[in-house]
Amino acid sequence: MMVTLQIKTSEAWRDVLSFDEERAAEIISGLSALAGILGESASWCFLYEDGRRRWLDQILTLAEFPGWQDVTPDLPGPLQDVMVSVYNPGDDEPLTFMAYRKVAGSDEFYISGSTNDERVKGVYAWGPLMMPAARNDFEQAAA
Repeated sequence: MMVTLQIKTSEAWRDVLSFDEERAAEIISGLSALAGILGESASWCFLYEDGRRRWLDQILTLAEFPGWQDVTPDLPGPLQDVMVSVYNPGDDEPLTFMAYRKVAGSDEFYISGSTNDERVKGVYAWGPLMMPAARNDFEQAAA
């Protein structure tokens, strides 16, 4: 069965990605870092094909984010996945992505995991990735 991960950051739910139900634990594990950064400003759910929703508030481990740092020529290093804070004129508020840069000193960042080198514009700060929640935490919460 296909499942859609959704986020609500203001008044509307937005689709983030769709995946096979068997990958739910993997998706939650990867999501915990981003959820920790966004905190209570975002709500998360799984939307199933039959219309059921599974609210993720109770099962995400929201690790404390160590803080944002300015982008410098040396940091973050090349080919290092990090969280980036992005602002583009016309946006209501900054956005957060997982990204990397290919070359030290470059101001060009690319979305991590993208297969087509999708560039992220407007990066002004970065922070380290956090460790994902242990898989048994998810299994215990789901039981």
